[in-house]
Amino acid sequence: LLHQTKTRASIKKPSQEHLSSLLEHYQNGRFSSAETLAKTLICDFPQHTSAWELLGAMLNQIGREHDSLVYLQKYAQLAPRNPEAHSNLGLTYASLGNLDAAKASFMRSIFLKSDDPETHYNLGNTLQRMKKTDEAVASYIEAIRLKPDFANAYINLCVLFEKNNKIEEALSVLKKAQGRVTHKKQDFLLSEALILFRNGDFD
Repeated sequence: LLHQTKTRASIKKPSQEHLSSLLEHYQNGRFSSAETLAKTLICDFPQHTSAWELLGAMLNQIGREHDSLVYLQKYAQLAPRNPEAHSNLGLTYASLGNLDAAKASFMRSIFLKSDDPETHYNLGNTLQRMKKTDEAVASYIEAIRLKPDFANAYINLCVLFEKNNKIEEALSVLKKAQGRVTHKKQDFLLSEALILFRNGDFD
């Protein structure tokens, strides 16, 4: 333990000026300059997480998911107890279609921080794509428990129930959503009407 503490303490860090410059390029859309600077910082400070994290996120944002993967993997490796690192990695795996790896990353993130509704929701989306219906339902329900006005979680849970011919459950989800997500009430009422229409119960 003493040796590990000493190793962490000896990690070289980039200056705050360099980090601020990197962030400024990124926030102002100068992605080419941000990428060049981030790679320079990674080369000079390979054990420091900031440049790995930001470069991975930036490449993902501009549609270069394959390129971003190596940086987000390294970020998660350097910050193994950071739930956000694993969650971001999971999103990239999911966008690339590697659902097993996405599931593992989301579950690792939840193990580290169990009260993040977004991660439960993203896990639910991944499980739905994997045809793991019961597990997906449980993930959406947990996301809603943690964030009772989580509109997208209600919608995806409702869609999942309807796809599996669980019409009463789908309608029950919409009823709850109408009371909890008041700014979307009309959308949920319309969804309810469409479900009833599609299933022959519309008066």
